[in-house]
Amino acid sequence: MGVALLVAISAAAFVATAGCGGKNDASAKSIREILGHEPTGVAKKVADDGSMTVGTDADYEPQSWIDPETKQLVGFDIDVAKHVGDDLRVKVEFVNPNWDDIAEGLKIDRFDTYIGSLPVTATRAKTMAFTKPYYYATAQVVVRKGEPKVDSVDELTGKTVGVAAQTTYQSYLQTREGVTVEVFATDADTVAALVAKKVDAVLMSDLTFGEARSGGKPIEMSDKALFYEPMAFAVKLGEPDMLAILNHAIDDLRDDGTLARLSKDWYGGMDATKPPGGGVPTYEQALAK
Repeated sequence: MGVALLVAISAAAFVATAGCGGKNDASAKSIREILGHEPTGVAKKVADDGSMTVGTDADYEPQSWIDPETKQLVGFDIDVAKHVGDDLRVKVEFVNPNWDDIAEGLKIDRFDTYIGSLPVTATRAKTMAFTKPYYYATAQVVVRKGEPKVDSVDELTGKTVGVAAQTTYQSYLQTREGVTVEVFATDADTVAALVAKKVDAVLMSDLTFGEARSGGKPIEMSDKALFYEPMAFAVKLGEPDMLAILNHAIDDLRDDGTLARLSKDWYGGMDATKPPGGGVPTYEQALAK
């Protein structure tokens, strides 16, 4: 999911609640004021209940995972979701669907939105609708410290490259001839393999790299990104009011600096709320080359 699409635990295994609220007129009024009309669909349900159910991954550090000591969900996406709930004046409840169940879970109202570092792609847009991006991640080639940096996909020819399973990085490299792709369960596993010299390089996000480096791993990333991905919340198709209130919350959290602060807090001081410059292509643009 997100920059690394890991298989989450089942929804029945963990549910957490956060934020303010409960069923009350204040939360419903807030959403009605945002829209300027009576909400419809999922937005009406959220307004009437004063509660929003959020799907997310529970095994995707530092975006979202269960703290082994407190047994509570923590992470960047968890904090973002809580602040969205506060902005809309509703309580937030978390459930953890399997990756393959996200679109279906939205369709059958198992959860009201998915906030889990989900990259926007044209394929996914056929089965779910996306808000505006709330942050961005770039795809970087990572090597062992002291070794030559790799700044283009052509430089990976003849090399064995580690990627986390079910990621856009895996999909991207598997379209490239001459690159041996070694798939691991998690990004942490790819880094461990790189340090142990079991792979020549790793393709991962700049944010995941920053987290690994802050943990003392002897690794370096490329100076140039291969592509970037906008991350957005997802809702089921045909829900304009739900998209509108979530986009309103994203704007508020961006304008007051909350998104930038949370990004720096969880990603080693990196502000991921702005798209990269320098002509970096999107994932789909890079894939088409």
